Amino acid sequence: MKDPYLQPLFYHFSELSIALSNYAVENTYWNQGNSKIVLDLFSGCGVVLLEAISQSGIQNIAEAHFCEIQSDFIPYIEKNIKRVLGDSIKAVIHHKDFRNLELLSVDLITGNIPFFDPQKNRVSSNPQKRVCHFRMDFSLLDLVEKVNDLLSQTGKAYLALASEDSSELKDLLQDKGFQLEEKRISKDEIIIGFYRS
Repeated sequence: MKDPYLQPLFYHFSELSIALSNYAVENTYWNQGNSKIVLDLFSGCGVVLLEAISQSGIQNIAEAHFCEIQSDFIPYIEKNIKRVLGDSIKAVIHHKDFRNLELLSVDLITGNIPFFDPQKNRVSSNPQKRVCHFRMDFSLLDLVEKVNDLLSQTGKAYLALASEDSSELKDLLQDKGFQLEEKRISKDEIIIGFYRS
């Protein structure tokens, strides 16, 4: 792991981010053919995708996209991209809601999604932490529909989430015809990998 990643004071990426990155690298096999487009949703300071790129040794990435809605993270993503990737890969930061992304045919999507459902958990009074940790204005269905639109026919996606939400996510993905794989990280954390059959 590149040490240390820069991040705002109110936020500290977790070991789940590193586990997600490692799992994506271990389970994504690309030939050295066409250049690939990769995307990280809910990027925070960019750790998940930057780790995946730097650890994988994949040489054929054409573009790395980072999607983050909170403006507080943007300078940190920029600095971390510069530190880890330099100018070796075209990196694009999308400062917007993931539902407004307009990319086509993404080969790898990662996302350490906001963990808590505000209907089931006490919501943080800190507005920055609230956006990081709580799914305040989107549903898992919104997420599945957008990933379905973005993912290439041969692409793979990996999402980290609370174990309590894994059944709902798996049902939604299977309804879209995705093949699933999973890795339990802890009692409360799980990674779901999926791809088209």
